[in-house]
Amino acid sequence: MMLQKRSSILRKFFRKILQMPKVFLIIELSSKRSCITMCFSKRMKQSREKQGMTLAELGRKIGKTEATVQRYESGNIKNLKNDTIESIATALNVNPAYLMGWVEENDDEVQHRAAHLEGELTDDEWQRVLDYADYIRSKRK
Repeated sequence: MMLQKRSSILRKFFRKILQMPKVFLIIELSSKRSCITMCFSKRMKQSREKQGMTLAELGRKIGKTEATVQRYESGNIKNLKNDTIESIATALNVNPAYLMGWVEENDDEVQHRAAHLEGELTDDEWQRVLDYADYIRSKRK
């Protein structure tokens, strides 16, 4: 059961990544790893601070010590397991792809903003929003 849930989460995760307009591949593995680590550490700290959460609070949420969380944020721990990344993202209410630096904006924030508009727009206005989104996507090609 747990394995099915994990594979379902991974499928959704990679489906989102494949739908992204820009995915940059860095050939040299060491460069890739250091870029991801730097981005992850920075975004993790920014997200934690934005939530008004302390290192200790985040540690409790993910089942790690405050010192371990601090090492994640400083980039001293480079090989994080997928489960750990997922736990951190969940605790911080962000998308794992955002933490990893694979996308510029946290997808969850976009969905949250869209949810706030739900009662504020008429059906005609929603259709115009969707038409504009289609127009923007067509310009990417």
